[in-house]
Amino acid sequence: MTSSTFGLYLTSGNVVSIGAGACDTGDTNCNLSSKSITGIATDTFINHHNLTEYLNLSSNQLTSIESGDFAGLSSLTTLYLSSNQLTSIESGDFAGLS
Repeated sequence: MTSSTFGLYLTSGNVVSIGAGACDTGDTNCNLSSKSITGIATDTFINHHNLTEYLNLSSNQLTSIESGDFAGLSSLTTLYLSSNQLTSIESGDFAGLS
């Protein structure tokens, strides 16, 4: 019998910023909500092609999204960004998502 993990759930607590490997578990979804995340490091998700269902970054303290922040997530179905402090979104900020 084989076992599969389908998600990583890290809710409530303080992470501040996320970098490479933040969701590097091979799972199809990643929940990083309510972690007080203020930033996403360049290339954080570059090798996370396995994230095909959702990435939840809601209820954090993100103030901006940079072009390329989601590079590597071309098969992601849903991205949650609600309840952050985003003040503007530029064209190209979601480059890499389809």
